[in-house]
Amino acid sequence: SSSLRQARMLFLLTAINLVNFMDRYITAAIQEPLGKELSLTDGELGSLAFAFVVVYMVASPIFGVLADRLTGRRPLLIAVGILLWSIATSAAAFVDTYSLLLLCRSLVRFSFLRKKLIFAGRSRRGCLRIIGSCDTI
Repeated sequence: SSSLRQARMLFLLTAINLVNFMDRYITAAIQEPLGKELSLTDGELGSLAFAFVVVYMVASPIFGVLADRLTGRRPLLIAVGILLWSIATSAAAFVDTYSLLLLCRSLVRFSFLRKKLIFAGRSRRGCLRIIGSCDTI
């Protein structure tokens, strides 16, 4: 049935968002060993968090417009965001330079914006409240 399908999708997106939320703070949790491994300066480590915020700030309005205008293609855009996040997160584990790490972590942040596409429309508020509750854990 349609409501069962929606409930499954809500569960899946909530689980993905929970993992996504944990991924958001991983660089802060491993900052010291990461800095030693890649021989990063304090400034470079700090710029990882700064780049995360700047990418989100710049791309957020774009995804907001996409969520409003591309309602028929929203599932595809969400899937692309999840795929991009998965690739960027996986790739970050194998980088050996600051530039590649900065690129991967910036792409991770860009892919977070898919949340703006989730359930845009009439039923969005309740679903986003559930999905967004992962951010408070």
